[in-house]
Amino acid sequence: MKENPVSLKATGIKYGLITAAICIVYFLVMDMAGLIHITALRFFNYAFVLLGLFLAMNEVIHKQHTHRINYLPGIALGFIIVFINAIIFSIFIFIYARFVDLNFVSLITPDLPPYNGTLNSYIIGVFTFSESIMFGAVLSFIIMQYFKRNNSDSRLEASEEAAEWK
Repeated sequence: MKENPVSLKATGIKYGLITAAICIVYFLVMDMAGLIHITALRFFNYAFVLLGLFLAMNEVIHKQHTHRINYLPGIALGFIIVFINAIIFSIFIFIYARFVDLNFVSLITPDLPPYNGTLNSYIIGVFTFSESIMFGAVLSFIIMQYFKRNNSDSRLEASEEAAEWK
């Protein structure tokens, strides 16, 4: 009999929280190091998101299958992770800019692309959320190319399915 299938939602929430925590810790380390004004360093967050996606997919594969995951559930798992990470991290950035470091917005404004408006903590939070969702969605599609189910050898597929039900 097949073991209890792994919950993609629970796995997504778990790795979304872990990824958000890593991004927040990285942000705080950058702040303590005095490098917070270098906005290009924010792209390291996407390496952390990619790592979170990889570890979550790997966990699902090892709990559910030997070396594959269906494409749509894998994409859904990636989107859950990215969404949880984006919400938590953007709220953290908003709180940081609004209440912790009131000079944060003026500190990072020169390094940001031109914006024809007044930047404030709300806009920085929305930008952080939007950027996280966009890059995270792309990363989810990229990582799924590595993990997607390969149906090219139907004999191998049939033997794996039979072995899973033993």
